[in-house]
Amino acid sequence: MRRLARFARLLIKYWDKELVLLVCAGLSSLFGLIGPLIPMAMINYAYNRHDLFVFNMLILAGFVVFVFNGITGAIRGYTATYIRNMLDFDLRTHYYKHLFSLSQRFFQKRTTGEQMFRLGPDISGTVSFVVDTIPGAITQITTAIGVFVVTFWLDWKLCVLAIVAVPPFYIHSCLFGKKQQQITRALREKEQEIHSAMAEAFSHAKVIKAFSREQSAVKRYLSSWISNIRLRLVSYKIGLISGSSLSVMDTVITTGLTYYAGYRVIEGRMSLGAMVAIMLYVFKLMGVLKSFGDLYRDVLVKQVSMDRVLETLEAKPDVADRPDAVKVDRIEGDLELREVSFGYEVGQDVLREVSFSVGAGKTLGIVGQSGAGKSTIVGLILRLFDPESGAVKIDGRDIRELKRASYVDKVGVVLQEPWLFNTTVRENIAFGRPDASEDEVIEAAELADARDFIDELPNGLDTQIAEHGARLSEGQKQRIAIARALIRRPSILILDEATSNLNVSLQRRILANIRGWDQKPTLVVVSHRVTAVQDADEIIVLKEGRVVERGSHEELTKRGGHYQALFSCAGEALR
Repeated sequence: MRRLARFARLLIKYWDKELVLLVCAGLSSLFGLIGPLIPMAMINYAYNRHDLFVFNMLILAGFVVFVFNGITGAIRGYTATYIRNMLDFDLRTHYYKHLFSLSQRFFQKRTTGEQMFRLGPDISGTVSFVVDTIPGAITQITTAIGVFVVTFWLDWKLCVLAIVAVPPFYIHSCLFGKKQQQITRALREKEQEIHSAMAEAFSHAKVIKAFSREQSAVKRYLSSWISNIRLRLVSYKIGLISGSSLSVMDTVITTGLTYYAGYRVIEGRMSLGAMVAIMLYVFKLMGVLKSFGDLYRDVLVKQVSMDRVLETLEAKPDVADRPDAVKVDRIEGDLELREVSFGYEVGQDVLREVSFSVGAGKTLGIVGQSGAGKSTIVGLILRLFDPESGAVKIDGRDIRELKRASYVDKVGVVLQEPWLFNTTVRENIAFGRPDASEDEVIEAAELADARDFIDELPNGLDTQIAEHGARLSEGQKQRIAIARALIRRPSILILDEATSNLNVSLQRRILANIRGWDQKPTLVVVSHRVTAVQDADEIIVLKEGRVVERGSHEELTKRGGHYQALFSCAGEALR
């Protein structure tokens, strides 16, 4: 019932359209009730009495019923299609917005293919339940009441026999409905697995080809599809057995009722016309009553989609604004981590009591071996996660006291992977600030030392760069990503291995451009290169989630500890 209430509320917005739908459904049911009376009157009053006038009137009545039924059916179909499409749009919008309100931890635990599948077939199944199943159930109930009243009025004995014959159909629906639900759930999970594998293969196509693993990727894809086919065959077998047994039951019961009605006609206790009308009503009554079993089975199957959609919609973000959080219009750039501890899993700390500070406009270098916690610090500064203990402070205020959107808007970041969008160079740079002017886009490109290679592209700033920037080198992608961060004119700029694919001279030019920029942001440089951090005002060295050394480049070099060992292993000459 909780699922029904959650999704049924979506229909409130379209109550007027739903009213039209229900009125049309009611008229269709009414025409359906009138229909069987026409052949009864035709036989009893036109054929038996050879009355041409009655015959013509009944033909006209049948034609009118047919036309009006067609008109209401067309209106009903169009209205249902309109509601379905609008509801589909609303639910996808709500789902997509909620998805991006969730914390980074949510995305780390789920695959891209999983969410793509839920945005596809699962949303469609949920919309079908709301638009088709719920109104259909209301229509079936009202139709069942109307048909029962008319059938009982015409011949209560046959009506009772028809009702008594229905329970086996419900038992049948319950039995096969549960099995169909189980196989549908397994199919959904397998199809989701296929979507995930496809998304992963496409995004890692370069790696697959570099290692000559094309056959392995194809084999994995086909293996998943073979498993999917097996499940589909099992589903078909269940449907075949269900349909065949249902057909046998239907034939036996229908034959029995027809025999009983025919016997009464032969005995003279019922007219032929009455028999035709009553049997049409009886079959309609049985059809409506049996449809409740189909409705139950339909609900069980679509419940799988609803559960999967609800699983995401009911997920709560780990990072959310406090009720008393304040919006910030400007920050100076003083950054401090005070005794911060954090772990992605309970009891497995990645950072342990990390403390450091950097003043506004200053530069902080963060170095350490892979897995030391450098990128985790970046995530905490961006408030992708909240620390388990300690605090991240900006201008002396815990960032949890600030509205995240207003605070992050003052921070620029270039991550390890310079993800670019399948659009123009201009739009990729302006992604950092969509309202940026042409001059600001050019300024950001020049600061990132990207202007020369951009001008050499076929269409300059308007060149399409393909998905993930496939038409650019890794170094060119990094420079566009740096320009994208700079165009925000941030108070704090974080470079997380942002120059790893650039040569040393180019890296130094870009860092010098940023330091000489009139914006003078607080600069946090995360790198494994000594040349990237050696000019920093302070450098901290991380090891196993702890700060083990801190100081300037000269101080750390003279000390001869972890800092010197780290970069000696990297083969860099320390100066």
